[in-house]
Amino acid sequence: MVNAASSILCEVCERPRLATRPPVTPSHPPITPPRPPAPVLGMPGDPDSQWVCQFCTYLNYSPAMVCEMCDLARPEPAPLPVKLRPPSPVRRVPALPIKPKEPAPEDLDSWRQNLIKEEGLKLIQLIRHGEKKGVSPEEVYTSMRVAGDSNILPCKWLKTELPLLLDQIRMLVATSSFQSFSDKTSTEDKNNITQDLTKEAGKVVDLAETESVIQLSRPEAKHAWLTAGGDTERAARQALRDRLAKVKELCALGFSDESHCHEVLRQSGGEVRGALALLQRPLLEPFHKRIWSEKPEPPVDIHHPDKQVKPQPCDVIHWFTLGPV
Repeated sequence: MVNAASSILCEVCERPRLATRPPVTPSHPPITPPRPPAPVLGMPGDPDSQWVCQFCTYLNYSPAMVCEMCDLARPEPAPLPVKLRPPSPVRRVPALPIKPKEPAPEDLDSWRQNLIKEEGLKLIQLIRHGEKKGVSPEEVYTSMRVAGDSNILPCKWLKTELPLLLDQIRMLVATSSFQSFSDKTSTEDKNNITQDLTKEAGKVVDLAETESVIQLSRPEAKHAWLTAGGDTERAARQALRDRLAKVKELCALGFSDESHCHEVLRQSGGEVRGALALLQRPLLEPFHKRIWSEKPEPPVDIHHPDKQVKPQPCDVIHWFTLGPV
């Protein structure tokens, strides 16, 4: 049927002019269960199947993609929140270690200067504390260097640990001197020396009893330890060189017995003047006895073992006759 041009509604279906074609309905529609009436606001329903059209605000009960009232498309559902999204199946990769940021050169210089300043102030305090107890600054510094970062004070360390180090240095010197002496002598000489040194047959020869062993005193070992900066092996080598040089000096003064020179140096603590006084004491003993004795002056005897008895009267005669030389 053709509607008039001026009519707005169709005369048959009474639909507007620009309305869409109505759906084709079969002559015998299938029997469908009656749809429940639209629920009132607040009425419970299935939240998964209900959705509200954003154009006509009609509440649809079916999960269709088109609104039942205005036939407009259903808007796309909003994305789920981040917390409600399922976990990603991608395997988690461990994060790479972050490299620490390198400090600037200026920061390193300032840090190094502060560290040197703190160590210097600490060393000054320890030196002052050691001077009050009679410890030299060299001993304080060397003990700190050897002890490391231990919390023990240098004065206490010098009393407890230093004697053990000095004994170790003395043992190293004795062992090295014995080995050097053994290298210089032949095998036959070794056997002869061993037989002479043993008191009984089958007795083991002790290193301390042999004349070839150099026995240091603790002052000598301590001086070498300070000179070497706390290094034990270096101190042993230095002490051995110093002892041999002192023995050579005493031999140049007329004392040829090296073993006796070693002994007096050990008794004098490594001092050459003290060792020289000990060597000269037996030679001057007759002179000292004659000075302090109340006996009259003995006559001049050319064959007297004390050579000072002979020139003394001669010097007196020369003084009064010719004057001082």
